[in-house]
This record gives sequence, structure tokens and C-alpha cells, in this order.
Amino acid sequence: MIKDDLNKHPKAIWIHFYKDCMKLMEMDDTVKAIEIPKMHYHHPRIILADFESASITLKALMKHHSKGFSFLKITVPIALVQIMEPIPHGLAKIEIRAFTELFLGTGVREVKLYDQHGNLIEMDGR
Repeated sequence: MIKDDLNKHPKAIWIHFYKDCMKLMEMDDTVKAIEIPKMHYHHPRIILADFESASITLKALMKHHSKGFSFLKITVPIALVQIMEPIPHGLAKIEIRAFTELFLGTGVREVKLYDQHGNLIEMDGR
């Protein structure tokens, strides 16, 4: 569960990923920052359809975490990414890889994906 990992990694970055925005979360479940993409990154069948647009949105959101400083120079944390949209059949391996690569591109050292209920999404897509 995501709450266990938040307690285990108090310096982790917790992101709520929606089809039309990303939210940087605080440990007490409050929203620290919200970024809305200039160009949508979703498609009716997939949450992350436009990698470049999502990358731009994520980098803007990460500036709120690092207070404008170079993100990599300050910390190299773990990203706990909670996908807040329903995923009835789970994520495909390629979708998991896209989310992982998206967040690794910002300088985090590890990415863990969770569904909207806080359950860990395993690497096999289930």
C-alpha cells in the first residue's frame, strides 16, 4: 500500500497522476501543487498517450518540489506515483515502462506505481 511506502520513505515524492493534471502531494494528503498540461497527454484508451506533453507538465510540477533549484543537485528521491484514473484491466507493460521512464527522466532514482486505491502496480501489469 502507498501509505506504508510513504512512511518507509519520508523524503519520497508523491504524485497523483490524472488524465488532465498532476498533483504534488504532501504526506498529510494535502495538495502542494497542481500542474495542468498545455497540451493533453491522455487518449480515451490510455492515460499517458503523449509522453512529451506529460514530461513538460511533470518537470513544471517538480519545480514546486525543489523550489526552482536544479532538482538533481538537491536530492535524488523515490517517486511514488498514484494513477488516479480507473484502470479496469491494469496497465500494459509498455504503459508501466512509459510511466517509469517519464519519472526517471526527472532525476528520481526509483519509481513505484500505485492504482487509485493505493495498491502497488506490479511490473507485470497486474
